[in-house]
Amino acid sequence: MDYPLLKLYKTVGQYDNVCNVTFVKDSPSFKKYGAEITGEFFYTKEERKALQERLDNDDISDGHGIVKFVERLKKLPEELRTALLRDGFSTQDITSIFYFPDKKINDYIVEEVRTLPEPIVVKFDGSDFDPIRSFIWLNHQRITSGFRLTEFEQEQDIAYRILENSEMIPGDIPPEIYNDPKTGNLKFSIRSKILHHKFLYKSLTDEEDKEYKELLNLRVKESVDTLMKELQKSTEKLKRVGIEYPYALNVLTHLVTFFEPERLSHTKIPVWWNLERFLHIFVRHVSEVQVGERFEVKTRFQYKLKDIRGLLKIIIDQLTTEINQHFEKHPDKDFKRQGSMSIYYNGDYYAIHIRTDGLLMTFYKNS
Repeated sequence: MDYPLLKLYKTVGQYDNVCNVTFVKDSPSFKKYGAEITGEFFYTKEERKALQERLDNDDISDGHGIVKFVERLKKLPEELRTALLRDGFSTQDITSIFYFPDKKINDYIVEEVRTLPEPIVVKFDGSDFDPIRSFIWLNHQRITSGFRLTEFEQEQDIAYRILENSEMIPGDIPPEIYNDPKTGNLKFSIRSKILHHKFLYKSLTDEEDKEYKELLNLRVKESVDTLMKELQKSTEKLKRVGIEYPYALNVLTHLVTFFEPERLSHTKIPVWWNLERFLHIFVRHVSEVQVGERFEVKTRFQYKLKDIRGLLKIIIDQLTTEINQHFEKHPDKDFKRQGSMSIYYNGDYYAIHIRTDGLLMTFYKNS
């Protein structure tokens, strides 16, 4: 059967259906990739836009060309899987395509709010769970396997090791943990983690309780200051934000109060975000909290606020191998997938920028 470009997009490609492609025996693709491959056809934003316009305009002209492909079974060596996605193959080399038409919706043209797959809930008995020993063990495994810890993970590790050592400072902990080495006062970020754990699992003395509340107030003040700096970028009418965007301001204030820096990936160089980058993404691109006339022109995610973190982690998971390979080869170069190299997922293309230390700088829908 003949599969020129537009016909291929119309029947299979536009729906992102998983399919099995069989190549003509002894064709260039057969010799390079084998008799068959399984996965999905991949289109850059520009390619999909052009094909969709032709389809919408009932363009009947067609011809053969190069198509790219994401191989899902991982039967091919990594270099050939990369070649399929980078170089593709000629549609003239296709002898048959088998696919199950389980999906008949073209997500690319859907304008409604999207939803993420429901998470799988795994129940377990956590009554014997020891957060201190578990976290220390996990960090040891990460470091042994060549994974780097974020700054906040290092601080949490130090806090737990101090707690496990009856609140005595272990001898192998570096002097940078002190806010003032002469007085023995720990950095606020480490001390607050120790007190937080005692608040949850043990008990605080009256003096510790007072100190804990002071540290919490300091943290809230710093978080609100960070929010105000971001809002200043969004509008020239900062004093009217509470009047013009009361719901968004209320939600943002709640979010920053409870926000914690977080690792977002399983990569060796951890992809993570802090409050500043979290706000940079949400205030610009999440419809429920998009604030200010300056950000009204920014693209919006087609997902609800509660799904953005899950969406981001899905995108990063898809890039795990690529991120690891990038930082192994280019440790001093930021990781970027933007423009024509944007990541495709569920009908949308996304741009992402990760700093050399793993900090997520930008993430947005590239519409």
